[in-house]
Amino acid sequence: MTKENKELAVVSTQVPDYLKGKLEDKRGNENVSMDEMTVPRLEIVQSLSACRKKTDSEYIEGADEGMLYNNVTRQLYGEDVHIVFGGFEVKYLVWGDRKKGGGFFGAYDSLDAANTAIDALGEEATAKGPEAQKTHQHYGFILDKKTGLGQPISISMAKTKEKVSRRLNSVISMQRGARFSRVFRLFTVQEQNGRGDAYYNYSFDPVGYPSEKIYLEAEKIYNMSKAGDLKVNEDFDDVHEDTKEVKTEY
Repeated sequence: MTKENKELAVVSTQVPDYLKGKLEDKRGNENVSMDEMTVPRLEIVQSLSACRKKTDSEYIEGADEGMLYNNVTRQLYGEDVHIVFGGFEVKYLVWGDRKKGGGFFGAYDSLDAANTAIDALGEEATAKGPEAQKTHQHYGFILDKKTGLGQPISISMAKTKEKVSRRLNSVISMQRGARFSRVFRLFTVQEQNGRGDAYYNYSFDPVGYPSEKIYLEAEKIYNMSKAGDLKVNEDFDDVHEDTKEVKTEY
């Protein structure tokens, strides 16, 4: 048996027969709750994203502009996903000026808290011109289109993405039922910043209703976000929009 055949015998990309019907088995994870996990972020691959650079540790094979990906599992979803939104809040994220080296310096519940944190930064950090950005945070479940199963996900929307978020919140608020009673298709569209450079933004369409199982799971996300118990992954791609370079027309 060749080395390649041995690897194929050990690892399979298809569910083997002996596991069919057993994928709901949670043994070994009894003591792992949402309190011991962080919710991944949904990110958009931009032209300068680290996940497109083969020399970068964040590289994802096959990543192309406009694709969506999970920043924890590194899974590529293509250019659209189905999501049930469970919770929403506003955060203030502190970013360094990209032209001065950039960097992410934390997420805060208020502008005052963010500015206090900026004042406490050391000389090296303040040299990067940190600034607080008002950011809409959406929490929910991203669905596997084939199996209908879901996993927790968070989405950060600031600046030009905020106008999409406002429209999304308006659409959700006008529907009957809880925030998590609908499924949305979230997809990427190409836009231009103030300098005429192309980048990708979000757009969305409502597509229907979730299964009862997903509805109840999304309800848990809602309850945790409302109680402030949701731990969100704070690793970000190093590409974000520059305030002075992006049109923010509403």
